[in-house]
Amino acid sequence: MDKLTCQQLSAKLEEIQQLFRTININAPNISNLLDLSENLKVEAEKLEDLIVPFNYGLRQRLAKKIGVKYLSDFHESLAKAFDGEKWFYINQEGINIFPTLDFDEAGNFSGGYAKVKKTKKYSILDKKGQKHLINNTSASDIGEFNEGKSWWLNGLGAKYFIGEVDGKPQIIFRNHEPRGDGSFKNGIAIATKIPGSPQVGVYFINKEGEKIINETFHQAWNFDGEKALVNNFVSGKYIYYFIDKQGNKTEIPNLKNHIIKSFSKNGIASEKKLPSGERIFYFTDSEGKIIRQRADIKFLMPSRTNTLIIHKDDGECQITDIKGLQCVPGIFISAKDMGDGVFKVTKKDGEQAYIDIYGQEIFKN
Repeated sequence: MDKLTCQQLSAKLEEIQQLFRTININAPNISNLLDLSENLKVEAEKLEDLIVPFNYGLRQRLAKKIGVKYLSDFHESLAKAFDGEKWFYINQEGINIFPTLDFDEAGNFSGGYAKVKKTKKYSILDKKGQKHLINNTSASDIGEFNEGKSWWLNGLGAKYFIGEVDGKPQIIFRNHEPRGDGSFKNGIAIATKIPGSPQVGVYFINKEGEKIINETFHQAWNFDGEKALVNNFVSGKYIYYFIDKQGNKTEIPNLKNHIIKSFSKNGIASEKKLPSGERIFYFTDSEGKIIRQRADIKFLMPSRTNTLIIHKDDGECQITDIKGLQCVPGIFISAKDMGDGVFKVTKKDGEQAYIDIYGQEIFKN
């Protein structure tokens, strides 16, 4: 996992201290951890073992104090809250900053904007509470804002990268169409040429819309750390490669002709149909070596937090890590990752509830 910079660590600690102040608890003296980020190269994974459950517990106490069922992490000093019927945004004092607005869906703020949905209509919300459309047209869907950018799918099926231009959200690249989940990660996104262009395939671009590797691929999965995953269709087979930001490729022979379901720097989940017609799901380590295979899976879906939602042949649903091991306790009929360590699940008795990463019920739907 990537190292935390001092600035990133400082932001995390400042958020925790603000939560302490909000719920009237004296914040502990944890500023001495800041020096460890650079001097001892503290790994984010080790730090999150302490911060994630710690911060989650504070969020739950703040949610109880202000009378909401669920409270997200703070993003750009704002958090989304759910009272059981509607979503709204609060500041770090627990105050609803847009008291006349509520939503059916709400995203996290990034770059001053968030995705929202009301009465089946999507729009982009700014920090003044104003809602924006692109080209004054309705959207079939909008991506989550990440690194200040998102994507917009209009009613005609055209998809665009969007970001801030002249103080408002607008289309930022006219010659690129988003691919994959359409989001920027560490300044990189996957794109293809707009429909009608003679060039085919996908490629990687930076925030200026420039290709970072002068090569196109059949498919690509965005960079997680220092490597991404790409494939090309050669002689009737999918050939997969790890690729770095300089364009150097390493073939992954174990995955030849597999269908990739999810990729992270910790592993890959894939599917392959055998000549018998049986489908097998495979899970690899960070180097692409197969470490587990399962034949009891009907289908699986990647989630926001590098977990997998696995639907088994027997109708049960599990939440696992990228390597196919159950990581959230409980057996369900369905599950959806809501972000911030929260999952919306349907239990075996048909009851719907929101649970945390430990399988504990936060509230019923």
